[in-house]
Amino acid sequence: MFERAHEMGVKEAAYKLGQYMDVVEGNEKESEKWYKIGKEMGDARAIYALGMLYECNINFVKQDREEVNKLYEASADIKYAFGMEEMMYNNREKDEEKSKEWAFKILNESGLPFCSKFYQLISLVSSTFNNGIKMLHLVLVGMITF
Repeated sequence: MFERAHEMGVKEAAYKLGQYMDVVEGNEKESEKWYKIGKEMGDARAIYALGMLYECNINFVKQDREEVNKLYEASADIKYAFGMEEMMYNNREKDEEKSKEWAFKILNESGLPFCSKFYQLISLVSSTFNNGIKMLHLVLVGMITF
């Protein structure tokens, strides 16, 4: 079904095929192939998933961290919230201002419906920016809901 959708030009199909190959079949090479196809089609989830595959899978340990970060940034530039989160985390130690920029992009540009409530919550509860980042992560992964 997803292969047919891919043939019809549905970019999300490549992501779903990559996800299936990774999670269900355990075939990382085939997963990589489909995520790369999704990347070429401009699918933010496929780009992010390719970065995750490279970062977390033992078969791809040789991947350059810079390449992984470029994938996360590419997905973030397409307004994918999890890619934006990676950019926020990746910058927090070396460039707090850049990290703050990404945090506010998540709140203002990701299209996630909780953002204005979350901004209020950060203002009330968080005394430091790093605590705010931790809270934003918990919201993104669904551990805090509004």
